[in-house]
Amino acid sequence: MTSALHRIQEKVNISNALVFAVSYSLRYDDSSHRHRPSINATPTQALNLWKARVLPHLLQNLRYLKENQVESLQVTLNSSLKRTLQVNCRTVALCADTGVLPLQLTQQVQLAQLHFRQTQVYKDSIPGTLYETTMSRLQDLPPQARLMKQAQNHLHPQPALNPP
Repeated sequence: MTSALHRIQEKVNISNALVFAVSYSLRYDDSSHRHRPSINATPTQALNLWKARVLPHLLQNLRYLKENQVESLQVTLNSSLKRTLQVNCRTVALCADTGVLPLQLTQQVQLAQLHFRQTQVYKDSIPGTLYETTMSRLQDLPPQARLMKQAQNHLHPQPALNPP
């Protein structure tokens, strides 16, 4: 997994260099046409460019990384964002001001979404139809089939009688 982490950081550095180059060229554009003023890059443009080029590399495979790897990616995100916006302030405040969630929180959201996709099945979809077919066949089996009963309990857990 460390090779995946290094690959992500490498992609972030390459994308960050691209963001620097584009924002620099926008900032110091000296147009040869005197009738058209130069386009100056605002911090909002640099941030939007950063969100489009750098942030997807950081968010793409978060659900597969360990906690310490996510922490090192958070350090990479913070330094990249500081360099892009050319500010030196607290990283929590900077991420809050720019609307970038912490990677640990984003990882938890991605894991919850993955869990939901694997456990919740809609009846009008193909997996839902296959699930309903399987469950109807399980109910037709004799109740003495212990293995099938365990599988049924696994697929349909019973709610707790005395919830906390």
